[in-house]
Amino acid sequence: MSRQCLWLLSAVLWLVPAAATGSTQANETPHRQDQRQSREGRPQDQRWKWWINPDDRTELGITDQQSAEIDRIFESTLPELRAKSRELDRLEKALSKTMEGVIDVATLTREVDRVEKLRAEMTTTRTVMLYRIRQVLSPEQRPKMEALRARRAEARRKQADRDKDNRH
Repeated sequence: MSRQCLWLLSAVLWLVPAAATGSTQANETPHRQDQRQSREGRPQDQRWKWWINPDDRTELGITDQQSAEIDRIFESTLPELRAKSRELDRLEKALSKTMEGVIDVATLTREVDRVEKLRAEMTTTRTVMLYRIRQVLSPEQRPKMEALRARRAEARRKQADRDKDNRH
């Protein structure tokens, strides 16, 4: 069970753009991320779709049907995640502004609860999406997916370290 939770958490960090990078992009709103271009020339919100990429599909043994189903799940969930992300950004900005003033603790607590409730809803939506995607994969494909995810995460970590070193 804990291994499945670890896979889901890892996949969350891999699939969702704001959470996926260790760079300053994680603090950007989805709107600004949409406008950024990655080194590969695709918009930041167009994360690498391993279920469509021919090399990844071959490595994982993804069928056309699996690819189409995973894409359907991802694309049907994305608008909800983006809307919640925009709302979360708005609520966090409002909370920050509220905290600059003098307010009672009860009011602040209510506002923080609204922010954290929405954050929890986003996490639930992402986790359910990832679970549904995982269910499309066969038991043989799941460890291959984890290995691919781990390699990509390591490559991103190394790139972030290089970027960090180049800035200093």
